[in-house]
Amino acid sequence: MYCLWCYSLTYGQSSTIDRAIVYYEDGSVFIGEILEEDRRFVRLVLATDDTIKVNKSFIKRTRYARDITIHQKGKFHFSRGFFMNLSYGVGFSSFNSSVLTDFVAGTRLSSKYAVGLGIGIHLHSRFLGDFNWVSDQFTPVYLYGRYYPWNKRIKPFADISTGFGFSTNRGFGATHTGGFLFSPGIGLNFAARRNFRFLLSLNQMIQNTSGTDFAFDRFGNQVELDYRVWYNRTVIKFVLEFR
Repeated sequence: MYCLWCYSLTYGQSSTIDRAIVYYEDGSVFIGEILEEDRRFVRLVLATDDTIKVNKSFIKRTRYARDITIHQKGKFHFSRGFFMNLSYGVGFSSFNSSVLTDFVAGTRLSSKYAVGLGIGIHLHSRFLGDFNWVSDQFTPVYLYGRYYPWNKRIKPFADISTGFGFSTNRGFGATHTGGFLFSPGIGLNFAARRNFRFLLSLNQMIQNTSGTDFAFDRFGNQVELDYRVWYNRTVIKFVLEFR
């Protein structure tokens, strides 16, 4: 029979292992303060002030407060350790659009700070008029940083990416250069009971490039375009983060 013991209080980060979430093999979840632990048993005090003794041979896993920030109903945030995330972003501005796919690998330095290295595939399109669009594709490589001001169940954060977007030429005589990339943003990180969680962010994507492309005027004549632009798009990102 499934049961769930949980704190009604939200605990912050702890430098000791006195708080933990214990997952029993029958599906039970115990959240409490560790009073005693040896090879065979863990003794916990729960929010109800009840004390229980849990047999370690029936424990699937234990998460200690030194590695996570514990919230209600067994949900938690990792506060340190390695992570990876995959994101998909879309942005629009008038007839212009951007599609971004990114992968970031990094480490949590504490419950407030995380850093990493990212790589992605970014496609930016802009409307030139007369049914003409220019599309530039990049493979960006960048440094990534994130800051959490508060340790909440739904944690707001600010993040930033800065690096260089390497150009992907389109062929047919059309070329464009790589350029500086900068993307600040804000978002929300949702607590979960498992090793992956969902994040949502709103970022301002700034990418520099110059190039040559071909278009048609209103009379059907082909014209050559030389351009230098700063793509500046507001992008909403959907992120899955593991560990």
